[in-house]
Amino acid sequence: MVMKGRYKSLAVIALVSLLIFSMAINVYNDNYGEKATGNVTESSINPYVLYTSEPAPMGISAMGIGPGNTPYSLKTSSFEGIINITDIKTYNASLPSGEKNDASIQLNLHLNFSSGGHTYDYWIQNVAILSTSNKTPGVSILDNVWNQTTRYANIYGSTLSGNGTLYNSNGQQFYIDEPSMYITTDSIGLREVYKNISGYPTVYMEYNTGSGWNIYDTVKFIFAKNASNADFIVQGYRYTSKGNPCDAELILGGPGNGASTTDVKSNLTMQLKYWNGHNYQAIENAYNFGSDTAETISNANSQMAKNFPGVQISNGTGKLKMIYNQNELSYLNITAKYIIQGYVLANNYKTNFRNYAMNITLIPGEYNISIYSLYGQKISNFSVQLAAKQTYYKATENVYPVIFKAIGLINGTLWFINMNKLNLSSTDNEIVFYEKNGTYNYNISGLFGYSIKNQTGTITVHGNFNYVNVSFHANPIIRSIEKYAFYYIIALALIAIILMGISGTGRKDSTKMFKEYNINNDDENNNLKR
Repeated sequence: MVMKGRYKSLAVIALVSLLIFSMAINVYNDNYGEKATGNVTESSINPYVLYTSEPAPMGISAMGIGPGNTPYSLKTSSFEGIINITDIKTYNASLPSGEKNDASIQLNLHLNFSSGGHTYDYWIQNVAILSTSNKTPGVSILDNVWNQTTRYANIYGSTLSGNGTLYNSNGQQFYIDEPSMYITTDSIGLREVYKNISGYPTVYMEYNTGSGWNIYDTVKFIFAKNASNADFIVQGYRYTSKGNPCDAELILGGPGNGASTTDVKSNLTMQLKYWNGHNYQAIENAYNFGSDTAETISNANSQMAKNFPGVQISNGTGKLKMIYNQNELSYLNITAKYIIQGYVLANNYKTNFRNYAMNITLIPGEYNISIYSLYGQKISNFSVQLAAKQTYYKATENVYPVIFKAIGLINGTLWFINMNKLNLSSTDNEIVFYEKNGTYNYNISGLFGYSIKNQTGTITVHGNFNYVNVSFHANPIIRSIEKYAFYYIIALALIAIILMGISGTGRKDSTKMFKEYNINNDDENNNLKR
């Protein structure tokens, strides 16, 4: 368990000893997407300005530099990092007792926004602290927020609100939240999501250990009412006020306070993705190290993964480099009109999407593509051979949503519908089918404790969106029994125990009589034998 404040000076505290620049942050490209444009006359950053060799923060990053050292800008409302661990063990003998096998995985991003005529830069870290003593690591989560608008900028109580608190590190005040949690897992997701909430820039800090995304902290910048131009930024034209590249990075390093560690044994993969408006898409120009954090690792060899745009880390001497760029990848651009939410399987590579389209970054090769709705209905299937630098465009055949909306059903109750020989289910209050124009029969399965209006019926699909309201009426007595079944069982058990106690004496007498009867019978049997 991570103690309060154990890693409170998580990353920037050790950067004071690194090379510092005084360059201001520029205004960034207004377009989503990260492909380098070429023919750029402005100067570009040097990705190796802070690290040229191990020990370094090893993993995967977008530095704002594409093929041919061409700078680019990327802005997005969210990044996520996906980590799958087969094996990991790190060691640093100089760390305190109980922490010698600890490491960290960090999703480090720059949030920029404008307010009151000024542009602000906040460096936000979503961090998983790993205890690698066992084969499956123990994981605790924390976050840090640092003000990097100017070289000596601070965070105050009037700056932001959240679940955490403020600390001071070498004269610089920053924000930290350390939820009380410890999970054993080999699958970790880290995500930062920007939203405008009532005019305030707000960042949701999320983690996923295999059972879905959980928000553990909500950071709201309370001084910046009606802020504009807010996004997570990657750009390769200029350094931050701290002299660092303005990158997005998912890295493996020491556990905190600028500590380093050594990769003793490892086998894990990392993917860094950004939200493109429809889906999380793998970054298209990737380095195998980060730049902004002081936590480092040695003997970590980060190479391009075999089956997806990402990295695979194993123990061994690592070399800092660009591991792939946009010219070495393929792109799948699918339009799925009317499909509200769903997912795509490109071989075994899964991508969730919404809002009728998706753009997926892939390694060149042959793919079997299957498109499904959120509820698991297969919408389309095709195969394609993708070459490097190729963008394959595909529009699915039009099918139209039939939206069944449950009214009166308690949230979380599993319900089922059969339509056109397909069974779908949900615990939400909606189930959506996708069908061609035509007329279809449907049947809604009965649920314990409910009567259902419109349990069977016919729907005619005529393009666009089609709606069917399904009214569930609960039997109060049956629903009460179901809702309070646990308490009823306890009450019945107590009554049974009491009754058994009351009747105990009678059972004892009966037992004595039974024994006497048996004795008499034994005598009779003995007599018969004689």
